[in-house]
Amino acid sequence: MYHLIDENEDFLVVNKQPEVSIHDEDNAVEASSKNNKGLIKQLRIDFNNNAIAPVHRLDKPTSGLLICSKNSHAASVLSQAFQNRQVEKYYLAISQHKPSKKQGLIIGDMLRTRNGSWKLSKAKTNPAVTQFFSYSLNPINNSRGRLFVLKPHTGKTHQLRVALKTIDATILGDRRYGKIKKIDVTVSNTIDSHTLSDHKTSSLSLEISKKNSKIDNKIKNVPAYTKQIERMHLHAYVLKFYYKDKRYCYCVLPSGGEFTDELNLYIKSTLSEPWALKWPAFSKSHKTDNSDSSNSKSYNSKSKSAKN
Repeated sequence: MYHLIDENEDFLVVNKQPEVSIHDEDNAVEASSKNNKGLIKQLRIDFNNNAIAPVHRLDKPTSGLLICSKNSHAASVLSQAFQNRQVEKYYLAISQHKPSKKQGLIIGDMLRTRNGSWKLSKAKTNPAVTQFFSYSLNPINNSRGRLFVLKPHTGKTHQLRVALKTIDATILGDRRYGKIKKIDVTVSNTIDSHTLSDHKTSSLSLEISKKNSKIDNKIKNVPAYTKQIERMHLHAYVLKFYYKDKRYCYCVLPSGGEFTDELNLYIKSTLSEPWALKWPAFSKSHKTDNSDSSNSKSYNSKSKSAKN
């Protein structure tokens, strides 16, 4: 369910696994299952502290860094820091689609659509703001698609998922905003030979054989990533912020699915300090502090403890 990254008297930092909800599911049956039990409820049990609360959000299918306060004062201070855009956030994502642009700015108001989804509009009354760079995966691990480094300056619901959909690069494994081909491979292989004549059995066997052959050909022509997708490939990679005049910097690598060891080696060697990339300035009102400090604390893929 999570890995503990850091803990002090005021807050916890955890690496949330994908498909784990922050709070209990509304559906009682789902909430009782291992991966659908609310993370906050589990943390309160594990740390014997009913005051533990999240100070920002991560979607259920998103993995990565989450800060949870341990008392009301920390909750107020840290929540305010996120609201005032005083926390630097960097995400990693993988898309198997060719984006309409490879780097830049995605900005626009978020509009609610059907079934809890959102879309980006051209209006900029209260816009969602995201900057990004992307890198071809082909020279890294000989696979198609691109790796995205995302820097959101706002914290809208589904912001990054909608942003990448807007540039035609839906996130790999995103079942809400992406399109995944489904292949019907259900074929009945139970035949009661006692109730069929030899002629009928032979004809039925031939029909099933042809159907299986067509299905096999379909499967062969479908890229591997559409056959089995373990997770949505969006990960909260870095958090940087000040708390009580001290600079904190947390960094944790993703895992699972196409976030392979080979790709993580590239991320670690090339993108270990995403704040140091040449992010173009776009508006002083959205600009955040990109400076680093010797007081910062950095954590990579290793963690103090783990909870399944």
